[in-house]
Amino acid sequence: VSFPPGATALERTAWGVRRFFATAVTTGEEVEVLEVPWDIPLQHADTAMLLANRMEALKQLSLSPYFPDYLGCDFSSYEGAGLHFLRKRQGFCLRRLVAELGPLPEGHPLLRLWCRELLKALRDYLYQCSQELTEDITLAHVFAFQEGTTVLLQGVPFGDTRGAIIDELPELGPDRRWRNGFDAMEARLAAMFARMAL
Repeated sequence: VSFPPGATALERTAWGVRRFFATAVTTGEEVEVLEVPWDIPLQHADTAMLLANRMEALKQLSLSPYFPDYLGCDFSSYEGAGLHFLRKRQGFCLRRLVAELGPLPEGHPLLRLWCRELLKALRDYLYQCSQELTEDITLAHVFAFQEGTTVLLQGVPFGDTRGAIIDELPELGPDRRWRNGFDAMEARLAAMFARMAL
């Protein structure tokens, strides 16, 4: 990526993470860059872990069209910081849209489209991502773009690896422990979907 001269951070956290936009050299598109310092104050270790979990989840969901595209990282070019690259965020928040315009009628084609896309997004999360959700997904995380025809989940609160290690099944092991939590997570996602659809 190339950074514009004198680029200023759009956001800066108390522990040193900076968020800004840069231009991809090969494609010319604008990308979001997260600059994460190597040295993190101890009091911010939990927050840093949440960011690491978020980046890991986006890597796992890179095949899903319903989550922000993780474009890669650069941990060697800059001294004292690692960079993560994401496709620039797009769209409008469905929670804001419902608050301003009210809910769509039950049989409205756009509502049916959004519900179908949202179910596919939750399915992708369930089967492609091993990170737990620290909070429920709500309409605040659902964004529509391309004139409302595409749904994207942004700012999803990812946590640590989900599931529990089962001692009686050593073949699962710590790397695959999340696979034993499908039933509970599926029920939780179904409840989240029901709350969003209402």
